[in-house]
Amino acid sequence: MERSNRKMLGILPFYHIYGLLVMLDCLCNGSTVVSMSKFSPSVFTDNISKHQISLLSIVPSLLLPLVKCTAEDLSSLNLIFIGGSVTNGSLMSALLEKFLDDSLEIYNIYGMTEASGIISWAKMSTKDIDESREKGESIGRMPKIFQSKVLEIQFSPSPL
Repeated sequence: MERSNRKMLGILPFYHIYGLLVMLDCLCNGSTVVSMSKFSPSVFTDNISKHQISLLSIVPSLLLPLVKCTAEDLSSLNLIFIGGSVTNGSLMSALLEKFLDDSLEIYNIYGMTEASGIISWAKMSTKDIDESREKGESIGRMPKIFQSKVLEIQFSPSPL
C-alpha cells in the first residue's frame, strides 16, 4: 500500500517519542491519522474496522484485544509495529496464526528517545510461529545505516 493511502489509529500518546514519530511519519507522507480521545479495548478494535485502519503502532499490552478479534475485524490492517516493552511470544503467535497468508506485516521494534526513536526491528511472519516465543521477544537487527559498539565500563572496546 502506498504510504499516502494509509490510515493509522493514533492510540499512542503523541507526547512520547514512539507516538510522535509515528504521527509525524504519517503526516509527512500524507497518511490519515485517526485519534482516540480515550482508550477502551472495544472502542480500539471497533475503530480498526469502522475507519478501515491499515497501520497500527502499539505497545505489547494491546496485542490481547487484537488476538480476541476475528481476522475479518482486522482485515483492513496490513502493518503493525509493536514496541515500548517486551513482546509476549505467545500473543505474537496467536496474532500471526490469524493471518496465515502473511497479508499482515508485523514488526517488533526497539527504540529510545535518546536515539531518535527506532534502534532495531524484527519482522515477524507465520514462518516464525514455531519459534515465535523466542523471536517474538527479540528486538531484531539495527538498520544498516547504524553502527554499534560493545564497550567496557571505561568506554574501551570490549573483546567479543
